[in-house]
Amino acid sequence: MSKFINYICVDQYTHTIMTIISAREFRANQGKYMDMASKGSHVVLRSKKHGSFKLVPITEDDSLMSEEDFFAKIIKSQKQYEEHPETAIVMGENETGEHFINRILEKCSK
Repeated sequence: MSKFINYICVDQYTHTIMTIISAREFRANQGKYMDMASKGSHVVLRSKKHGSFKLVPITEDDSLMSEEDFFAKIIKSQKQYEEHPETAIVMGENETGEHFINRILEKCSK
């Protein structure tokens, strides 16, 4: 039976140092690795059974919502469109995704 060894490696593309740990090591020292991740360290949790996971803190840019809240927002948006279809922002047939997003951001900032 092979064991995962805790080790540090450097990503060849970003030159970022990653700490790679086993699930057992994570369970034994969760606080240590959460502190490392919250300070910007790249922590990778490896498990034979479940694969690899990157430990990343949630920031204010992330949005977390329940499935119920997610679908409630979708339904609300559909109703808003039905009530005011003239306010819809529609992507042009030959428009790139980047241009479309920039147009939306520009319209929303006015």
